[in-house]
Amino acid sequence: VLSACETGIGLQREGEGAMSLARSFRNAGCKNILMSLWKVEDQSTSQIITSFFDNLEDGHSQSESLSLAKLDYINQNPKKSEYFWSGLVLLGHDYPLKISKAINYKFYFILAFCILVCLFLFKIRKNVKQQV
Repeated sequence: VLSACETGIGLQREGEGAMSLARSFRNAGCKNILMSLWKVEDQSTSQIITSFFDNLEDGHSQSESLSLAKLDYINQNPKKSEYFWSGLVLLGHDYPLKISKAINYKFYFILAFCILVCLFLFKIRKNVKQQV
């Protein structure tokens, strides 16, 4: 997910197309990219992307998840123009992702463990330097 502004546009190269940030991620091996086509507004983009991930967790494909997220945004903000929701587009394959909430907990547990180990090693290193 590239939620920054204009991640799907770039310089046009003859025979190559747009040389964008999204293309760089695609060349690096990303199979699916959610990108923006213009300067997107922070609050609406955050709301749409949060809803997008919720829809993915519910088993929808990427395109369905994005469509549902945009529809949800439109229903909650009926007076907002297309500028706020239509700048986010998908590039790549379209299939449901297998996302498990248990994996998220494991990830955070591992991350917390790594941070604690780093802090412990930093403290040991600091103590060793003070003794020398």
